[in-house]
Amino acid sequence: MSLFDGEPEALKSDPIKDVAPLKPQPIDSKPDDDAADVPALQPPEAPGRAKAKACAPSAKRKKLTLAPSDIVKVADMPLYSEDAIESALESMKQLPATQLWFTYKDIQYYFGVSRATVMRRLQKRLVPGVRMIGASVLEDSAIRRFDRVQMRWLLLSLRCRRES
Repeated sequence: MSLFDGEPEALKSDPIKDVAPLKPQPIDSKPDDDAADVPALQPPEAPGRAKAKACAPSAKRKKLTLAPSDIVKVADMPLYSEDAIESALESMKQLPATQLWFTYKDIQYYFGVSRATVMRRLQKRLVPGVRMIGASVLEDSAIRRFDRVQMRWLLLSLRCRRES
């Protein structure tokens, strides 16, 4: 006979029918007289350490203030030469006409420009429509997408590297 051959006697009876229903017990609201005699236990103090003071919430809390963000506008863009504009428009002709949004991976594929280079151009405020706080670029979503106007300004900034 193996361990799993027969059904044990304990499992044959219905455990739900055998249990008596629980009755709620009232809670004594009056403390026990014996409990007043027992002193409250305190953790031992470490030698040479001062007792910690109870921390009360401070009435003068620093309020967290967020710096206002601004959006880079087309009016903020530098002036580029006619040759640079023609070169950027010529480069954009290789983009598919049906594609409206471009990711960092698309920019790498079509133009060979790394994500780091694109981020440097965004930080220098050379692409319109990007939200910034100071010199920090704010991410709009998990994946940044550039439209065709932003792509044109990005290509212009790559063609005419402005040292600042």
